[in-house]
Amino acid sequence: MDQIFNCNECGNNFHNMSNLRRHIRQFHQNKLQDLAPLHRKQSSNFLFTCAVCGKNFNKKNHLQFHMKTHNFTSNTVSKTNNKNNEDGKKKCPMFCGYTTSSSKSILDHLSTNHNIPINSQELVFSTMQEFEAWKSKIETDTNSKFIKFTESKNSVTFTCHRSGHYVAKGKGLRELKVKGSNKINAYCPANIKLCKEDGCYKVTHTDSHVGHRIELGHITLTSEERKNIAQKIANKIPFDIILDEIADSIVDSEKRIHILTRKDLHNIERSFNLSSVAIRHPNDALSVESWVIEMQRDQNCVLFYKAQGQLCNEQPFLKNDDFVLLIMTITQCEFLCKYGTDLICMDGTHGLNAYDFEMQTVLVLDDLREGFPCAFMISNRSDTEIMKLFISKIKERCGVIATKVFMSDLADASYNAWIAEMGTPERRLFCTWHTDRSWRKNLTKIKTKEKQVEIYRTLRTLLEERDADAFEIMITSFCEISDDEVKDFILYFKNNYLDSRKCWAYCYRLYSGVNTNMHLERMHGVIKYIFLKGKRVKRLDKAIAAIMQFVRSKLINRLIVIHKGKISSKIKDIRLRHKTMKSLDPKLIIANEDGWNVLSSTSKEIYVIQEMLQNCDYNRNENMNDLDDDNNLHMHCPSSETTIAMETHTILSEIGRKTIAKSLEQQK
Repeated sequence: MDQIFNCNECGNNFHNMSNLRRHIRQFHQNKLQDLAPLHRKQSSNFLFTCAVCGKNFNKKNHLQFHMKTHNFTSNTVSKTNNKNNEDGKKKCPMFCGYTTSSSKSILDHLSTNHNIPINSQELVFSTMQEFEAWKSKIETDTNSKFIKFTESKNSVTFTCHRSGHYVAKGKGLRELKVKGSNKINAYCPANIKLCKEDGCYKVTHTDSHVGHRIELGHITLTSEERKNIAQKIANKIPFDIILDEIADSIVDSEKRIHILTRKDLHNIERSFNLSSVAIRHPNDALSVESWVIEMQRDQNCVLFYKAQGQLCNEQPFLKNDDFVLLIMTITQCEFLCKYGTDLICMDGTHGLNAYDFEMQTVLVLDDLREGFPCAFMISNRSDTEIMKLFISKIKERCGVIATKVFMSDLADASYNAWIAEMGTPERRLFCTWHTDRSWRKNLTKIKTKEKQVEIYRTLRTLLEERDADAFEIMITSFCEISDDEVKDFILYFKNNYLDSRKCWAYCYRLYSGVNTNMHLERMHGVIKYIFLKGKRVKRLDKAIAAIMQFVRSKLINRLIVIHKGKISSKIKDIRLRHKTMKSLDPKLIIANEDGWNVLSSTSKEIYVIQEMLQNCDYNRNENMNDLDDDNNLHMHCPSSETTIAMETHTILSEIGRKTIAKSLEQQK
């Protein structure tokens, strides 16, 4: 509906303000400002100011039309900032206080009052390409830069890029750079005026720079230089090599490119969108969504996705601000089905994004006892509900995984979710590292340092005791400690670890094949410090790309192991124990009905070695190209033809519980 303007004096109505004001001027002459005042903008909100009379304008063409009333050309019209250059005039670069709105007056002033000659030359070029080549050469030779100032149909004016006033574009949150602004807050007379006449390009070049020195730090790289550097970055040439090549190119005179820094390379990398293939959009959320759409279409590795700011009808318990991304490739699913029945490890890590989203990982141990990640969840939540969603989506793709051992941190969310979706595993284990960290953190309940050390040593003894009967006697005695100084810690221990002792005590996890979540911790470290180069990543899309690169590298390493073999840490242990066994005194080896008792050569430990299988399906001469044959990857002692499947022993090695036996060469 059109707005109606009413005359408060006589009651007449008008469709626009101009008609109302015309009516008031005709019939109510002295009441114009009272009845129909104009609401003008403040001068600080205008973009253009007349340098002669001070009138303000919002559009440049309005100012140009107005300047004709003062007999000025359009070349004198410029955008000004009323806070920094209130009068809109050009200031003398010698900072003597002289100001004027005319460029010619500045030149005359410099020549007359400061004895500074202003040199100009005129040139003619037949094509625009010739002019651009000449301009580029002039800028390179003189370490200067000319930027476009005004442009009309047949003429262009380029001015020194240091001429003019500094106008802050930010909100003052960051300090100005050490070298200061490029602008000198005055007028530099150096310029290039290009005019097209009769098919030729006529140039008037004023080469006198006044008010500033020629400084490389205030010059930018040329477009050609930036393109050449971007090409090297695109070819994966390391930054160090690029910087070395530039340093070697210094001969006589220094140029802007010779002071190139690593920061400049990063800026070029970012501006040419070479920094990461993961960044599909400047907005991180849109970039992640683009990746999800592509993966759902091409690789089918996204089990579930829910972005922030959206409601999910499929999972109504998810809130509007919840974020959930579940990732599992087809190969990861195959690994989970193949090795998940033995052991499942679950744990989370932070630090892969700026939003405090946690990454949960499901990991298995393959036949080389090396960790392989089978699924990832990135979410702002880690409660039981979200864990059940994670496990249920894995179940939809892989089916029920009836695992023997489930290892996680001390929280029950992941374990309860696994039970609800996959069933109860044969045993649950706490990660030793998480258990130890929790103990050390709560030792502050004990006031004296001496008591803290004593209690911690007792806890480690309990943890590492491998005889179940001895352990039960020791833990009963520990819980009966009546010292007032440690009663708070004893109460904490009873409430949190007494009933769950089978989850953390070594004596109840013999032959389980794992002791800590070191495989997950190592994986998190590799992603953070190798694939993310140790940098604190803020963008989620970069973290997702690093995760997928890690999975790909694990698959490639798997192929290398299959086709070329690999001396893993477990095989190194076998070889070391083989050498140790060969050097043992035969008197230390005692045969019994089940196997052998071997006295340790370095401690009072007794190794109980048993032969579990008379024969193993492993055959070194079988076809090693069969990727589905687990026996091809069995670890074995090369001298005794004994595999890990044929032997076991009861000693815990330094890096965790393993089922790698010492060589039986001497016994056999």
